[in-house]
Amino acid sequence: MKNKKQYIGQNTSAGFSLVEITLALLVVAVGLLAVFGLLGDSLRANTKTQDDTVAATFAESVFSSVFAADWEDDSYNVLMGEGDFWGDDSSDNIEICDNEDDIKVNKYLYNEIGYYPLRYNLRIVEQKDWRGDPVNDNSPNQNAVWRAFRLKVWIGEFADTSENNTDVYDFYTEQYKFIDPKREYEQNN
Repeated sequence: MKNKKQYIGQNTSAGFSLVEITLALLVVAVGLLAVFGLLGDSLRANTKTQDDTVAATFAESVFSSVFAADWEDDSYNVLMGEGDFWGDDSSDNIEICDNEDDIKVNKYLYNEIGYYPLRYNLRIVEQKDWRGDPVNDNSPNQNAVWRAFRLKVWIGEFADTSENNTDVYDFYTEQYKFIDPKREYEQNN
């Protein structure tokens, strides 16, 4: 065995000093604060992703209904997955809005657990006849063979629809009515 010298007043028991324990707790506290900070960000990201999915599903349903309906229709029957629309001012009919300030509200019930209230504005923003000339009527028109739809969606029954709000989902699609050009020309000339 090796000979150990022991000095007077020296403690030979092993352990951590108060300074070492304090520094270790400080490191753990900083790490936990970072984790808790990320938790809030992940919850916000999860909510945003859910809103993105609901808005995209709603837009896909609306545009599918537009393409499935007769050209002359001005409201469309929309079905969204497993859910159903409910509420006093809600229906499964989506109507074309007259202007940009005309905002409609629907509540979409999903899996009988919760609902997603939506505010929307569906407009025909442009129509053209077979020659490419604009058709100025905002309702579906017999002379139009091309039209463009714009759908704005806000998540929430009382969502802010002002121009300053950046939480708006803006969707766009075009629809074409296939015609016989010769017959159309003969009818119009």
